[in-house]
Amino acid sequence: MVKASQIPEHVMTRAVCILSLMHTPSEQFYTDAERSACLASSTGETLDTSKSKVKIMEIPKETKAAVKPALWGAAAGAIALAIVGFNWGGWVTGGTAETIAKSRAATAVVAVLAPICVEKFRQAAGASANLAEMKKATYASDQSRFIEKGGWATMPGSTEPDSAVARACAQTLGSEKAVDLRG
Repeated sequence: MVKASQIPEHVMTRAVCILSLMHTPSEQFYTDAERSACLASSTGETLDTSKSKVKIMEIPKETKAAVKPALWGAAAGAIALAIVGFNWGGWVTGGTAETIAKSRAATAVVAVLAPICVEKFRQAAGASANLAEMKKATYASDQSRFIEKGGWATMPGSTEPDSAVARACAQTLGSEKAVDLRG
């Protein structure tokens, strides 16, 4: 609630005048000049008897002329910054960051599980014969399928072989000499 002391004096004067016009018979005004002055003050630019009017702030043309290029420059700068940032600055969207994180996590899991697969292959009976059989396959996909079928890419706690682990295991076994394999 607004206190009377917070209302400017000229607004208060106009309000009193309007209330007087509404509740006072016209013959109680002292003069026609006083009545006209009251009416004139009550129909000013900022206050009307029917509703309030607000004077809109006018911005000088010089200010508009100076601000418009600055705003366009800021918009162009923001666009240029985004282009440079996303193309060369290393910025990525949330979706891209999530995709990269998942890919790195999968790569890390394969890097940890591939040596286990290799060790399971080496500890199996007939490891030398299995290695010779695997190397007979000419394609890497055939070699990884051989590792999957042998069960060496199936990790403890899972029921299915991991194809990425099988691929890494076959690559590791194919590049090493078979010195530590049991016969």
